[in-house]
Amino acid sequence: MQIERIFDQENKIYTLPKTNERRTIYLNDIALETIKEQIMMDKMRILQYGLDRENVALFRSDNGLPRRPKFLNTELHKIKIPNKHLTSHIFRHTYVSLAVEQGIDKDTIAKQVGHANTKMIDDIYLHVTDKMEQDIADKLHSFQI
Repeated sequence: MQIERIFDQENKIYTLPKTNERRTIYLNDIALETIKEQIMMDKMRILQYGLDRENVALFRSDNGLPRRPKFLNTELHKIKIPNKHLTSHIFRHTYVSLAVEQGIDKDTIAKQVGHANTKMIDDIYLHVTDKMEQDIADKLHSFQI
């Protein structure tokens, strides 16, 4: 799937992503099916509300403009999980952590999340997950000389 442009909420225009280039993201079958369902729902809303057919935003409000991240965060705040404050950013962090656990290289991860380089991943995201820590402990435990 290609990310070709983003919506600038302040100026109400579409622009290239902040890296100034389109990027390809890879999704599993479940994510693709979910997106297909969203597209079908959106087609029904186009007919129901007479929305602009040229606007291909994946998540948009009844007025046709793309949903703001604040809308998602408001909905996520309604989900109560002890010791967790859910925001849309937590999914990004989880994605990066799981990609690292799966052994995906940092350059690929950076491209997937729209970073121009791996600095942000190195500085903020890249930490030893519980699974990685256990894998390291297992390897060191069985280390033979």
